[in-house]
Amino acid sequence: MDRLTTHFKDRLCGIESSLEWITTGNLQETLSVVDSTAFTYASIEKKLLSIDSLEGSHEKLLMEATRLQTAFATLNRLQGDVFGMLPDAMLKSQDRLQQQAVKQQPSGASKAASSNSCPPPCAPALKKPKDHIPSLTLLKIPEFDSVPTYMKGRLTYSGLNSAMEEFNGALKTKYVFLQKGFKPTATLKMRNKYQDLKKLETKETKGVFFLVLDDIKGINSFKTDSARKSIFSILRHFKKIREIRGPGPLIRYAIVEANNA
Repeated sequence: MDRLTTHFKDRLCGIESSLEWITTGNLQETLSVVDSTAFTYASIEKKLLSIDSLEGSHEKLLMEATRLQTAFATLNRLQGDVFGMLPDAMLKSQDRLQQQAVKQQPSGASKAASSNSCPPPCAPALKKPKDHIPSLTLLKIPEFDSVPTYMKGRLTYSGLNSAMEEFNGALKTKYVFLQKGFKPTATLKMRNKYQDLKKLETKETKGVFFLVLDDIKGINSFKTDSARKSIFSILRHFKKIREIRGPGPLIRYAIVEANNA
């Protein structure tokens, strides 16, 4: 009870002191101090909000910088992948175009000299276009009749020529695909096919057009071993194709262009 009495007495004393301060103090000065304090508080609060806003902007800038850095790294990697997927022929052709651009044009004197020079005695041989794909020329009946019976087997004249046409079709399909190359947007299947075909090429096959067993085993005329043996025996007999072997059991059936004019 004494403790409660003491507590309330202290509170009453505090209230009396407050009333005394209010009644004896300067009201205008008190309000001025309160207003000044409120203004200072508002100013501090505004600055705090500004600081918070700056912190938020800073975080956004950091996030944007991180995103751009990641995007740049991704684009840089994709660029490397694209150049890695481009066929060598495209890169080399670009280098040749750049070299031709810096070459000087022939002078007027050299042009005049060339115009006054005598024409060659004969026209130059026509160059084959870069996209030229050779093909097997079909046998004539006398040629087929001259083939030994053991080499023909059960193969007929029409069956042999049909097989040669199918061989030509498969060869054209393969090299049209290789000459076109593939775009960077090509599917993984097309890229793998292109790379698998290029892996079959060697120094010995440079400038040579050939097929392998995987290219022809799905063709009707070449489905059986006996048919393939007869067909290729006759084609080798007339030197229309030659075999390029290795590594391992791999056999390339290459066209001999000189004998397929």
